[in-house]
Amino acid sequence: MLFQASYEGSVSTDPEEPTAATVAGLLDAGLLVRATEAVAPVLDLAPEQRINGIVNATQRVHRALRDSPLAEDASSLQEQIEAFTRTQLKSLPR
Repeated sequence: MLFQASYEGSVSTDPEEPTAATVAGLLDAGLLVRATEAVAPVLDLAPEQRINGIVNATQRVHRALRDSPLAEDASSLQEQIEAFTRTQLKSLPR
C-alpha cells in the first residue's frame, strides 16, 4: 500500500511500494499520470482505514502537488486528496 503503512498501522517492507517522497518525485519529474496512479489505491481506502500516518502522507503529496508546476493540471487530484482527508476527520468517533 502506498506510503508504506497499512490501515492496521504496520509498516510495509516492500521496496516496490511508493512513498509520499516517491510520489513527490514523480510530480517533480512531470509524471502526473504515474503519481495519480500511485495515489489511487490510498484514495480508495474506507474511512476506518485512514490512519493518521496515511492521512499525513497524503497531505504531504497534496503540498508537493500544490507547489508543483503541474498544480493547474492536477486540480482533480488535489480535490480528491482534500475529500479524502475531510472524510477521515468526519469519521472519527466523538
